[in-house]
Amino acid sequence: MKFDLNKFYRFCRELTVETKEMGMQKLGTKLLGTQSYVMQEIAKGLEDDKHFFVILKGRQLGITTISLALDLYWHFIHPGFQGTLTTDTEENRDQFRTTLAMYMDGLPPEYKIPL
Repeated sequence: MKFDLNKFYRFCRELTVETKEMGMQKLGTKLLGTQSYVMQEIAKGLEDDKHFFVILKGRQLGITTISLALDLYWHFIHPGFQGTLTTDTEENRDQFRTTLAMYMDGLPPEYKIPL
């Protein structure tokens, strides 16, 4: 499966994320090296028909942030796709919901899903 990483990065440039260091920022304008690396590896894996990824990571590397963006993007490139997001704690569930809501609220009209 061909995954167009540049299209994903263009999508990410439309997403607003709250950072600890700089406040509200567009996600795709300054990706961390860890975020770029993970996305490059996922893109390579998809091209090799791999669809299951295990990511061993530390904290504060931006992997959750970019993964949530990928989860949202996947629904846009696969119409009718349904997904479930499972978290380990209610606190993480609430945090992920807040992040995804912030992402969706800031999307331009061409990415909005009509209700």
